[in-house]
Amino acid sequence: MYIPRTLDDLNALVAERVEENQTLEFKRALPESGKNHDIAKDAAAMGNSGGGVIIYGVAEDAHRCAHQLMPFDPSGAVERIVLVVGTSVDDPLVLDEVFLIPVSQDVACVVAVVPDSPRRPHFHEGAAYGRSAAGNYSLSRHRIGELFAASEGFATEFSLRTGAPARVKATYETRQHTSASVRDLSITDHFLIIQNDGEDDALNVDWEWVADTAPNIRVMSSHFPMTALLGSALVQLQFFIEWGETLPLFVKTSWQDVAGNRHEAVWPIG
Repeated sequence: MYIPRTLDDLNALVAERVEENQTLEFKRALPESGKNHDIAKDAAAMGNSGGGVIIYGVAEDAHRCAHQLMPFDPSGAVERIVLVVGTSVDDPLVLDEVFLIPVSQDVACVVAVVPDSPRRPHFHEGAAYGRSAAGNYSLSRHRIGELFAASEGFATEFSLRTGAPARVKATYETRQHTSASVRDLSITDHFLIIQNDGEDDALNVDWEWVADTAPNIRVMSSHFPMTALLGSALVQLQFFIEWGETLPLFVKTSWQDVAGNRHEAVWPIG
């Protein structure tokens, strides 16, 4: 982002007929008193689109190229711009710099440097604008949503859940191995997998066989109930199927989400 800081820099913009673009905007003068809408709208649009520089006191031609310096009495200009942008843009937008470039003893141009704001989108009078090389435009609902989603601290500030909700599911897995004592004897180990397949933590997690479905199932060890099962974490429980039992079976899991709500689910096993 180019920031002119001297009179020579401004004269070069005119001499080279530099064209306005997404990060550079020319204004012939500050709006008249009582028309602060344009100051706030232009700053908000630029802050929503990556930041840039607004120069007051440069007239552009029909092709939006710098054409002539139009310096003006800058009395109170810096303070006015800072105040308007800081109080008329929601969420308040803090400008990086606002400064004068004197042209003669009594007149100057004013440069406002708008940051690429981490708090975007910024609204003015209930509307959100962006900036392109062709000028300001109204942001679409989709684009506003994208900016909110990317805004620094937005989810935390409004207590929004950003990850998939916790869900504790039960699945079944078998593993084959050969007996160490009986040659060529294949043994099947059975495992119950209790997993949180969400991104949020699951709290106060427990499970149980659904009533009367597993009279001959013996679980070797269990860590349940669990205070917390982290997002994407799992626990493996080995079990034996004793004589007379067949699959499929059913397992009920229960857990509490981070908001304190209790959940249950039943899963077929086998």
